Amino acid sequence: MNLIVKLRIIKNLAFNSPQTVDSIRVGVGEGMAKASFSFRNDVVIVTGAASGIGRATATAFANAGAQVALLDRDRKGLAEVARKLGACSLPLCCDITNPDELTQAFDELCRKLGDPDVLVNSAGMSARVPAENYSLEDYDRLMSLNVRALFSLMQLCAKQWIARKRPGAIVNLASIFGMIADPLSAPYAASKGAVIQLTKTCAVEWAQYGIRVNAVAPGYTYTPMTAKTLDSRVGKKILSQVPLTRPATVDEIANAILFLSSDAASFITAQTLAVDGGRTAI
Repeated sequence: MNLIVKLRIIKNLAFNSPQTVDSIRVGVGEGMAKASFSFRNDVVIVTGAASGIGRATATAFANAGAQVALLDRDRKGLAEVARKLGACSLPLCCDITNPDELTQAFDELCRKLGDPDVLVNSAGMSARVPAENYSLEDYDRLMSLNVRALFSLMQLCAKQWIARKRPGAIVNLASIFGMIADPLSAPYAASKGAVIQLTKTCAVEWAQYGIRVNAVAPGYTYTPMTAKTLDSRVGKKILSQVPLTRPATVDEIANAILFLSSDAASFITAQTLAVDGGRTAI
């Protein structure tokens, strides 16, 4: 007879969760593990979708069957991605640091695509400036995009999911430099540390509603923004610190985001997954 583990019912079960604690029975050695990486008919929001990791992530979700709302202020880049993805995408050109524009974009995507199932906060910015020379105006601009806008969109989705008693998944783009020091990038590192703490705290707070919140922390990643640096002599020195001796591709970061958004990660929340080729291990 197979060993059956019966779990007690606990308080604060997730709203409309497909698995409540009293219904879970874990069979040992029964080959019961099933996971889906399909997002067919799901509505996914991706910010920063016009280029880099955001673009790769939007493409990956579209290829997995999702309807993807593309948010970015780069109108030309957004149109290019939308043309590539076709009817499964909804481009919404907006400045997500502007509360009115963000709310309008959110309302429009809900009206045209339906309630979101997944939110991916990929938009962000960085700058390499000595800390003592970093202007407070630039600091505020960076924090407004990397932290405030991210949190605002998390709130919009969470309020809707809670009100409608439905689960949801959020994946925030952090960075390994929210975990370790990165000289010349103090405000950026601070913003990504804030993203990691927002991820953890909101995950615990919203778990009772069936909302999962995780983060992906990329290491050095080859994008149009980083190509010049990573291809230089300095880049070779930087990559010598990575055990796998190369940068990540945007597709590798997108794959991690899809995993954390999927049913395969249904019992994972409040986590930050470093996708860094082993950089933070040394």
